[in-house]
Amino acid sequence: MSVIFYDVHSDSFLIGIGVNLYRYANQTISHLMACGSLPPPPPDGKKLPPNNEPAFVIGVSANSRGKVAVVCNNKAVEVLDGTGRLAGAQALKRPTSVKITDSHIVVSDKAGDCYSFTLDDLCESKYLLGHVSVVLDTAMTSDHLLITSDRDEKIRVSRYPNCYNIEGYLLGHTEYVHKILLLSDNLLASIGGDRKLILWDLETYSNIQTITSEHGDYITMSYSAPYLLIYTARHITVYRVSDDAKLTQISETMLDQTLVSAASSPKQVLVLSNKPELMRFAFHEGTLSDGQVISTEDSTLDLSEIVCTHLPDKKKTVDTAGFKEYFERKKRRIEEETIKEEMKSTKVS
Repeated sequence: MSVIFYDVHSDSFLIGIGVNLYRYANQTISHLMACGSLPPPPPDGKKLPPNNEPAFVIGVSANSRGKVAVVCNNKAVEVLDGTGRLAGAQALKRPTSVKITDSHIVVSDKAGDCYSFTLDDLCESKYLLGHVSVVLDTAMTSDHLLITSDRDEKIRVSRYPNCYNIEGYLLGHTEYVHKILLLSDNLLASIGGDRKLILWDLETYSNIQTITSEHGDYITMSYSAPYLLIYTARHITVYRVSDDAKLTQISETMLDQTLVSAASSPKQVLVLSNKPELMRFAFHEGTLSDGQVISTEDSTLDLSEIVCTHLPDKKKTVDTAGFKEYFERKKRRIEEETIKEEMKSTKVS
């Protein structure tokens, strides 16, 4: 998929389209790097099978020291700064998200694992944790809590870097949880395939508020304090986060084309659409102005390489999402898959 990420440290937007990473700042688009380069395998190391799918950027993250981490669908993990590419590595499985700190990069993958790389050269990696299903997103608090969401409705909170210490679970979704976003060290927002936006208290691990989408599946979300922006394919809804951690809707903007990705800063919102176009909305006190198309004629930005967002397939919607119910559903799914495999084996024999 194509992505837009707001780098609060540089007050600029990072845009990943195809294998290329761009920066949008002061109404100017500049090309940073062509991503997706894989390092050669070590002489005595296991050579990973090739990925013949065209490479494109999956995730972007930036830290306070001006370094940017990028992961691509071809398993490339890369670090760059204002001068260019600093280091690269190859993930074992296709990455699903990336988060960068001042010393490490945390990568999740489709096998359900999370591991970290040292930031300097990416040569050392450490296994952190594993889920029984695909990890779709990660978040890290300033007090070293690693939060992971997965394909099986679950959000897990672990103590980083010793992630075998599980602090708790956030259970309230009934479908995959594909985006989580920290609003503060004690407040987390999540969206999932059940079309629910849930606000969580990370001190009590409790559900503060749930809002169900009226406009289809949630695509992504962004936060420009005190405003939380939620994006569906054709709508942008802005909520104000109050001091007592409650969401109040401030405005809603309807788009005339399908949204692929979006991000917000305190003063503007950038939207990438499948037309394809890059649009800018002025943002003031929770309200968006009429969108303006950003001209790409004088830049190297190639919108033809936009990769549309593909959300995971949904399971059958269920009525409950408690801890006990989650494991009962998981057990039933495993039993059903086992029966299917046995039936296939019987037919073959």
